[in-house]
Amino acid sequence: MEIWQILLISFLGIFSFSAFLMGLKHCRKNNPWGLTPLYNVIGAFVWTDASIFGLFWTIVCLCLLIISWFYSPPVDGGNWLLSLTIYSIFWLVRSIGEVIYWINEQFAVNKRNKPETLWHSKIFPGTSAYVASQVFWQCVIVVTLITTLYLIKLWLF
Repeated sequence: MEIWQILLISFLGIFSFSAFLMGLKHCRKNNPWGLTPLYNVIGAFVWTDASIFGLFWTIVCLCLLIISWFYSPPVDGGNWLLSLTIYSIFWLVRSIGEVIYWINEQFAVNKRNKPETLWHSKIFPGTSAYVASQVFWQCVIVVTLITTLYLIKLWLF
């Protein structure tokens, strides 16, 4: 991997570790559902997510750095492609979970997220905000599925 790629993965690892620590802090203070827009890039939308995904991404980044230190792939950029593939697979799985979440939220009797509290409810009023969230995450599924398949092809072949 090139130095900028190593620095980026190192930064992501440190950033993820901060998410882990902040997530634990907020969860212990009984704020597990507080929003975390700063950590959305690692898939953390609330503090519970931040604590778990922060630890996950810290470990992933450490593993990627160890692999890049001890293993030089025969194909240039192989470790970088692995990094991007892992990130793409993560978002594929995360977006499937988000679709399921918003479908459940749409039909739940007790709503955790009232439609009027969602940022896009001014465009999509009422329960159509839930449908908009589902459709958005379905689009993310399509993009990340294609990206994942493409990156796997590049990485393996």
